[in-house]
Amino acid sequence: MSYLEALRDGVRIVKAAERLLYYPPCRFCGMEVQQICYIPKNKYVCAGCRPKMKALLSTGLFFEKESTKDIESHLGK
Repeated sequence: MSYLEALRDGVRIVKAAERLLYYPPCRFCGMEVQQICYIPKNKYVCAGCRPKMKALLSTGLFFEKESTKDIESHLGK
């Protein structure tokens, strides 16, 4: 279902090496985060914003639910 949900949400999809890669936006800066699956309810966080996430959430500009999972990019580490 990731494929149809990503299409619906306008997430970029790339076929690479017999698999699909999804590029949802970072919840803070909007930069694309490479993922092997896409789940619409997840809020994705890029490697650049991950260290600043606590400070960004404390500004009150970003809503945080306890049940929402933050997914980080493993690229650039």
